[in-house]
Amino acid sequence: MKFSHPTSSESQPSPRPPRAVDVLLGIEDETDDGIEFDPKRDISKKSLEGMKGELEGYRHFRNRLDFGYTAMHLSLLFPDLKAELKLNDNDFEGMKGQLEEYRRNGNWMGFGSTAFNLSILSAERAQIVGSNIVITPKMRKLTKEPRPLPLRSTL
Repeated sequence: MKFSHPTSSESQPSPRPPRAVDVLLGIEDETDDGIEFDPKRDISKKSLEGMKGELEGYRHFRNRLDFGYTAMHLSLLFPDLKAELKLNDNDFEGMKGQLEEYRRNGNWMGFGSTAFNLSILSAERAQIVGSNIVITPKMRKLTKEPRPLPLRSTL
């Protein structure tokens, strides 16, 4: 995972000519690719276990906002460990209840944060690829065969 400036070479397909505003302000083109960070390399097993332990504490005390944040962070940083988080219906119902409480109270920061956490956690898979978050939604299962489409009349 790289943290980089939006004008870095990663976000531009080819080198761009300098913009007039950059020349006027004396800004040189950045050649830095950003800070390299790999969760598997840079987060120790002890830190990972600490995060998982904290998640269980938030679950136990029904601290929905911090639970959602921590679960979302873990699932993005370590998508292969999502099953180990043991997210269950009670967790999701609790976060949805918190979402509704934030909506009723007009706490839009809490609402947005919880909605984002739920969207990441309810996905089939969410992971960081390069500098992007890639979300694979769960596929809905059809309960019935789809109805046939009506025939178009040709006049």
